[in-house]
Amino acid sequence: MLREEENKRQWLEGKRKEFSDNLNQETFVEMIVPLTHPALTDYIFKRRISYRIAQQFCKEVHYTFRGRRYYAIAFKNVANGMEARNVFCKRCIGKKSISVIYADGSSPQQCCVFEGFFDLLSFLTMQAEIQFNGISINGSFDYFVLNGVGEIKILIPLLEKYKAIHCYLDNDDAGKNATKSIMNVYGSKVIDESYRYRDYNDLNDCLMAMHR
Repeated sequence: MLREEENKRQWLEGKRKEFSDNLNQETFVEMIVPLTHPALTDYIFKRRISYRIAQQFCKEVHYTFRGRRYYAIAFKNVANGMEARNVFCKRCIGKKSISVIYADGSSPQQCCVFEGFFDLLSFLTMQAEIQFNGISINGSFDYFVLNGVGEIKILIPLLEKYKAIHCYLDNDDAGKNATKSIMNVYGSKVIDESYRYRDYNDLNDCLMAMHR
C-alpha cells in the first residue's frame, strides 16, 4: 500500500510539472482590470502590503486555465508576460522574464534587485509607511524584479550602468547564489542587503513580522 501511495504521489508531481510546462499553451486571459477584487485585496492586506502601492504597480487578471476560470494579482514583465498570484497559487502567464520599474524623470545611478514582486511591494511599503525600519534605503532607484532566480542571466547585462547595485534577494541558497552571480560580474558595486532581514527568508516575511 505504501509503495502504491508513493507511486501515485510521484505521478501527481509529474503531472503538476507537465501542467506547469504547458501552462502558456493552455491559458487564456479574459481581462486585465484595476486591482479591486475583495479576495485579492484581502490577500494583500494579510501580507501587510500597502493597497495603494499594490494598485500602483499591479493589476487584476482574470484568466482561464484548462477550462477553469481564475483571478489573480498580476505583475507585468518586460516580455509582455505577467506573474499571476493569489492566495492559492503562483504562476507565469505568457513568457517568463524579469520586470523593470524605472525612476520617473531621472536617471539614478543606483538600483535595487528583488527576487519576487511581493519583495518589491514590501520594500516600497516599508519605505512609505514604516519610519526608521532599518530595511529600506532612501534615494532614487531603478527597480529590477527577477520573478525567479532562473532569470539572472537576463538581468545581469542591464546592471552595468549603475554605480551601486543593492540586492534584496532571499536568505536561502538560491537567493545567495543569485547575489553571488551578480557580485562575480560587478564586484564592489554590489551591496548584499539581505543582512538587514537576516532572521527572515525574505522581505515580506520581515514586513509581516513588523506588524506582529
